[in-house]
Amino acid sequence: MTPFKNLSIVRLLLIILGAVLAAIGLELFLIPHAIIVGGATGLSALLAYWTDMRIGFVLFMINLPFILLSYRKISRPFVSITIISLFVFALSAIVLHPYPSLIEDAAIAAICGGISLGAGIGLVVRFGGSLDATENTIRSTSPAMLASGPRIKFMNTIILLSAGFLFGWTQALYSTVAYLLAVEMVSFVLNKLSLQRTIWIQSRYTEDICKALQSRLNMKLSYMPDMPSNPYSNEKLLSATIHVFEVSRMKAIVMGLDPDASFHTKLIK
Repeated sequence: MTPFKNLSIVRLLLIILGAVLAAIGLELFLIPHAIIVGGATGLSALLAYWTDMRIGFVLFMINLPFILLSYRKISRPFVSITIISLFVFALSAIVLHPYPSLIEDAAIAAICGGISLGAGIGLVVRFGGSLDATENTIRSTSPAMLASGPRIKFMNTIILLSAGFLFGWTQALYSTVAYLLAVEMVSFVLNKLSLQRTIWIQSRYTEDICKALQSRLNMKLSYMPDMPSNPYSNEKLLSATIHVFEVSRMKAIVMGLDPDASFHTKLIK
């Protein structure tokens, strides 16, 4: 099995893990306490309350039309991964629905649920999927509609206010806490848990290394300016962005061509 296939399997497993984690946050913390977050998930919770249907089923049915609408506007791999992540999310929510909340205190449940939901959504998005096809479709078909953050916040505010009218303003406060924590967790996972690395390769044989990495790993590389600290050296720097799972293979290829090569790594935020 090639490293690319290994990477695909790990990526898929992490997307599934994120979808399950999001469902746990929703069904085992938030929904039992009538805590509603924003986006398609919050809208699904409101519709599930009004129609007495399972939120997992409503969530999938809301997103499905938007997935079909965006099929020609968004890349097919992204649509396929989104369908898988949404299906796992919806199925997990349906399976977990009969179980009671893991925490009796609503305030603590809002905190735990927001963190779990946000971490799950962040994992899915980090590895190329989505649990909210509505926003992606609107962005692809009419970017101006969601070009500004205030419009998204306004829509989520309407959802949270609706929760207040339905379940009470104490629950609306808990919903706001859960929503803000979910947003922060998504941001944390996307910005702090990067699996991409920028690597600078210092070598006298950068041309041979560049050709080898391009042919064997299909990497995109760029030459960096000559190092001012070594004006008389014929060594040059190559800059490459690579997934963490392929770093060891890349280094093996480079060291095979130049045992004296050195590496400098930087995390991509």
